[in-house]
Amino acid sequence: MTLANILTQTAALEEANKVALGIKKAYDDAPEDIGPGQYPAAIRYPRTGDLEYSLGLGAKSVHHFIVEVHLQRGRPGGLAECEKRARVLIEKYRDLYAANLSLNGSCDTSGMDKPSYEYGFLEWGETTNIGVRFNIWAKEMLDGITVSL
Repeated sequence: MTLANILTQTAALEEANKVALGIKKAYDDAPEDIGPGQYPAAIRYPRTGDLEYSLGLGAKSVHHFIVEVHLQRGRPGGLAECEKRARVLIEKYRDLYAANLSLNGSCDTSGMDKPSYEYGFLEWGETTNIGVRFNIWAKEMLDGITVSL
C-alpha cells in the first residue's frame, strides 16, 4: 500500500463507476491539461500526509489528497448547466467513497477531510472550469516495518 497505489485505485474506482458519477475520465496521474472530449474529468493529486512509526509497533501513514472534478464551461447550456451538474457530484462522490472505505483495497480505511468539498471555479493548466474539489484522507497501518537506530 502506497500513496501512488491509493491514487491509482481511487481513479480505478471512479472509472468503474463513471456512468453513475456522470464523468468521462478519471485520471490517476495529473494530466498536463484535460483533453477535448474528456469532460467531465476527475483529477487527483497529493495534498499533505502524516507518517508515524515507532520501535516494535509498526507504522501508520495518513495520506491527504485532492480529487477535483472539472466540468467544461463552454459546453451547450454554458455556466448554468455546469453549475447544476456540479451540485449533483457532491452526493454522488460522497456515496461512492462511503461505500468503498478501503478504496479498492489500497488502504485500511478512508474518509473525507473538513471541509469535505469546495465548490466553484477550478483551474487546471491554462483553463478555468466549474467543478468540485473533494478533500479525502486514506489511512494505512503497516506491520513489519523495522525501525532501527
